[in-house]
Amino acid sequence: MAQREVCLKSAGISRLLDEISVAAKAAFGALFARLIWSVAN
Repeated sequence: MAQREVCLKSAGISRLLDEISVAAKAAFGALFARLIWSVAN
């Protein structure tokens, strides 16, 4: 029972980390695009 809870908790944490990394990549991409845009203009 405890093992299953640990598995569920670690799965939730890894999903959270995935969402954070996706959000970070999106934010970095937007920042990078804005930087290029400001340099180009």
